[in-house]
Amino acid sequence: MTKEYYQKKWLNFYTSNEYMQNKVNIVFNNWELNKESFLKSPEVTNKGIKFSKDFGYSYFCEFSVEIIIMIFCTMLKPNMKIGLGFDIETPEQIRKNVLNLFAQQGVQVYVFEKNSPCSETNLRDLLKIDRKLNGGIYFDYDRIEESWYIKFLDVEGVLVPIKIQQKLVDSLSEFNLSLGNYLNLNNSINVSYDKVFENSFSKHKLFNFLQVDDFFSNLKIEYAIQNEIFEKKFNTVTKLLNLNTTNSKVMMLNHNISLLKSKFKSNDERSDLLVLVNKKNQLKIYNKVSGKLIEIENDLIAFLYIDFMIGYWRNAKIDNKLVVLPLNAKKYVINLLESYSINYAYENQIYNERDVLFSYNQGLFSTGVNDGFNYDNLKFLFYYIYMTNEYKIKGDFINYKTNQLLNVYNLHLYDQIKISFDKIFLKKMDLIFSVGQKFTKTQEIVKIIKHNYESYGYFYLYTIILSDDSRVIYFYDIDDAKMIINVEFMNNMNKMKVQNKIKFEELKNKATDAVKFAKKF
Repeated sequence: MTKEYYQKKWLNFYTSNEYMQNKVNIVFNNWELNKESFLKSPEVTNKGIKFSKDFGYSYFCEFSVEIIIMIFCTMLKPNMKIGLGFDIETPEQIRKNVLNLFAQQGVQVYVFEKNSPCSETNLRDLLKIDRKLNGGIYFDYDRIEESWYIKFLDVEGVLVPIKIQQKLVDSLSEFNLSLGNYLNLNNSINVSYDKVFENSFSKHKLFNFLQVDDFFSNLKIEYAIQNEIFEKKFNTVTKLLNLNTTNSKVMMLNHNISLLKSKFKSNDERSDLLVLVNKKNQLKIYNKVSGKLIEIENDLIAFLYIDFMIGYWRNAKIDNKLVVLPLNAKKYVINLLESYSINYAYENQIYNERDVLFSYNQGLFSTGVNDGFNYDNLKFLFYYIYMTNEYKIKGDFINYKTNQLLNVYNLHLYDQIKISFDKIFLKKMDLIFSVGQKFTKTQEIVKIIKHNYESYGYFYLYTIILSDDSRVIYFYDIDDAKMIINVEFMNNMNKMKVQNKIKFEELKNKATDAVKFAKKF
């Protein structure tokens, strides 16, 4: 197709939108420079179809969205019924156009009320509840990545297979979108958000997988939630479950975490659990362990949860599915999975959601029950509360899990180092390492895994595996402009603790020296 062909299509679509016409003309005034980025399609990922910030077919705008929806309509059989959900940030014009387009194509649409706090989970739950629907589409804005996704769901609320998503975007730039008059064609049916939410978060539905008829919690839970929508949902569910909670949001807004921690002293029976949720829905958890408030880091949350859920997974015969790990997952999580013969993969590998058991990343967690790439966090949080409650009933059993089990699976010493680093030096890191190279006096590089993968504000460069099974992971914090180095030193059980610590310090110094060297040349 010619430059003029694409230019005409876009200008005709935005004939009454001067702002968008100007954006189109800027691209075509320097076509050879902009051609590749303009014509590229959105990316198919584990979380759905991801749009980029490059203006063109991969950009989240009315034109690209409508083409994808029209391609989707060509795949539908007659008289199909579709559930729709829109993130509250979805532009109103896109929402209107999508509803009108489906009406024009004769597709019956069931949509949550406008301005309802509908999440991806709510649409998935609707599809599980209402069996007359043939699938669903959720328009999602990821606040961590600051990226838009379109998520196509099957009749059971699971992301459609990768090959179908790929088919939706492969011919995007070649599809001929006929411009129709969509005015007043909307014939959608409104769905009650409250009814779907309360149904799916009832005791019976929420804990059905765990075969719990009645859930009674004796936990004392404190929470500080900065996302208002998440907070309202959390409060609704805690009332449904009759949980004992205290809102400490004011204290957290004043950054008085030390005062919160003081409440968890051994002589204070006030709380068993502290839950923090930021504006981007990322979760941070503190458990009371041996009378002290302990932050349960991301990997440890996953470790405890996997260990707790393994029995349920085996009973349901779904333990043959994958656990998908972040690229910087700690080795003790991998050791646990291998001990249970659970298959695992990493986030930069593409999988159909039906093949995924559980995944987590940067304070976001799926439930391990279904919908393996759905990071809503709300359901996961209540499963975690259930787990903590079970451990408390057994008498501070979470103390045993965090200490005794880690002693079995945690064979490494860990540290994380952050160094200010301009991204212009990133390519120079490629010149520093090679297989067979001495990393320290006693360790050499046996494998270099190059990632070149961006995820949740981080750009992952390498995982370097050393001859004694130690690992060094380099990744870049894009917003803070810092190189982050995760150093995992394999403890030698035949050596004294002080000798291991000396070698650990040597490994950290060498890992840091490599970054400093890249900044100099």
